[in-house]
Amino acid sequence: MSRQVDILSMGEPMVEFNQTREGGRDSFLRGCGGDTSNFAIAAARQGASVGYISAIGTDTNGTLLRALWQSEGIDETHVKTNAQASTGVYFVSHTEDGHQFDFARTGSAASCYSAHDLPLEAITAAKVLHLSGISLGISTSACDACYHAIEHARANGVTVSFDTNLRPKLWRLARARAVIWDVIAQADICLPSYEDILHLSPLRDADAIVDRCLADGAKIVALKLGADGALIADGNRRIRIGPYPCRPVDATGAGDTFGGAFVARIVAGDDIETQDAMPLRQPHCRPRAMALCGRFPDPSACMHSWSTRMDRRPSIALIAHDAKKSEMAKRAEAHVEQLEGCALTSTGTTGSHLMQRCPSLTIEHLLNGPAGGDQQIGARIVEGRIDVLVFLIDPFSAQPHDVDVKALVGVVAQGNIRFAINRRTADPILATLLPASPL
Repeated sequence: MSRQVDILSMGEPMVEFNQTREGGRDSFLRGCGGDTSNFAIAAARQGASVGYISAIGTDTNGTLLRALWQSEGIDETHVKTNAQASTGVYFVSHTEDGHQFDFARTGSAASCYSAHDLPLEAITAAKVLHLSGISLGISTSACDACYHAIEHARANGVTVSFDTNLRPKLWRLARARAVIWDVIAQADICLPSYEDILHLSPLRDADAIVDRCLADGAKIVALKLGADGALIADGNRRIRIGPYPCRPVDATGAGDTFGGAFVARIVAGDDIETQDAMPLRQPHCRPRAMALCGRFPDPSACMHSWSTRMDRRPSIALIAHDAKKSEMAKRAEAHVEQLEGCALTSTGTTGSHLMQRCPSLTIEHLLNGPAGGDQQIGARIVEGRIDVLVFLIDPFSAQPHDVDVKALVGVVAQGNIRFAINRRTADPILATLLPASPL
């Protein structure tokens, strides 16, 4: 059953295969992506109640995405299942010239979405409807559905949020220009990126770009400037935000997470110029993203709530299903310097694997998962004794303690702690742990 949510995000979720090289051989790591899905997760991690509107196939990729949304507390009841279409996927290859994206999304379930599929009652009940240039560009029927959703939202007083996210491979540039500027004119919150606008107009000055968006009809504009931060304006005020200091590794998803955090804080009542606004509830300033989602206008505050909890050593719980224990040991080995400065807890056999691979770590061993270890971890989360849970889950094998696992995920969602379920989500979290000092 669906629930009323603050933010509904609409678009195409995708499964990513990211090139990596280990032992002299290329391989591809599977993860989850899609701009509006990234946005939804970022918003949910700020404490907003979030739902998703889309369609996926009956394949394992669709199952993986549903599991992700459920673990993040996102209402996915408005994600349709299309048995005649597949879930979209894309591949990321890394070269000397940067990363290259190759998509396999033609005929995907999301591209088959139409206006007849829209959950109009849910849109009416939401505070914000979010969509992007990709949502509009994947197909004619999806574009029509987006326009219908925008029209319905505006007619019912629902705020419209729009990220330009231009992908020239999706549609002709002339059509993209016309559609994107038309939707900017109907958006209450506009989240353009500077790189997109370079293709969409002759404008090159950031202030001029913001002026154009406001003149066309946007109420709030947050222009993403990459390494130069962001420029925020609402017609009366104009604020520049510098980027959070970090060494960027991969900027994929940076703008999406910025947008999700930004809109979530607006929904929570923060003003774009309020110095004492509530800090971000979870840090998204990680090496994978360019980390622009600071508290407005002070970007350094994006780590405030995290550092408040880290007056002591970070407390990390590490759990892995049997098929994932070897991977957990590899992750610990890759981040051993960070973990050495943390208070570590693990369930039975996972802890044994970690100690064999990383003898320098000091780990408190609890019971095995089926014997009550997951319940012990859950109790510590409730008591505020665990800050991060890395639980490498095997989604395709039944577990004798599935009920305990589900209960633990619920406790994590309620406790609002940092949570990773696979390598893709674990590495950015572990990489941001500072040994023997607060974050």
